Amino acid sequence: MVALADSLFHGVLFAEPLFQSLPVYVVLPAASVGALVWIGRWHQRLALALAALITVQAIAWAAIWAPRTPHQWLRVPSTAAALLARVQARAFQVPRWSFASQGVVGRFSSRTDVRPLPAPRNVPVHGPTWFVVVPAEGVERRKSTGEAMTVIGQLAGRLHATLIAHGQGVWVFRWSPPPGVRSVTMPSGRDAAPRLGPARGQRAATC
Repeated sequence: MVALADSLFHGVLFAEPLFQSLPVYVVLPAASVGALVWIGRWHQRLALALAALITVQAIAWAAIWAPRTPHQWLRVPSTAAALLARVQARAFQVPRWSFASQGVVGRFSSRTDVRPLPAPRNVPVHGPTWFVVVPAEGVERRKSTGEAMTVIGQLAGRLHATLIAHGQGVWVFRWSPPPGVRSVTMPSGRDAAPRLGPARGQRAATC
């Protein structure tokens, strides 16, 4: 039922193996074996036929996807991964809020609030916020790197964020929101500048 719900998701996330569904993919093979054993008690030939069908299907999918794994799913070079590890160990001990590119956002999932980039929508910010922008590495949903480069430009320009680390295709910024600012809308590649949202009772501000 969970896998069916994922497949019925509207938009570009159709049939995506989301992390919330990982227990299904781990438990389902064991449950399938259990079901085959139960069927085999009553219909041994049917159980053997189903087991053969499942085995052939697994081998076929492995033959299709195994050769594609290095360039399809393992797309963060070791040099970039090493830089991200250093940033995570040194800079992310104190800040609780962060944004990271979709391809590497899982590495920072232990933060209090972490959101994927690009994020062309109004999102809350609570104090110093870190941005980890990796335009060309990782498994990204968007084919173009233009949005990520626009985010980098706005962080370095209008938002006056501090560049903490840069190298191996990785940009790391630290941004302190102006007083009264409680939200930010990052550019989507079409916006000219990010929009900052005020706290209640405050006028809107734009950097």
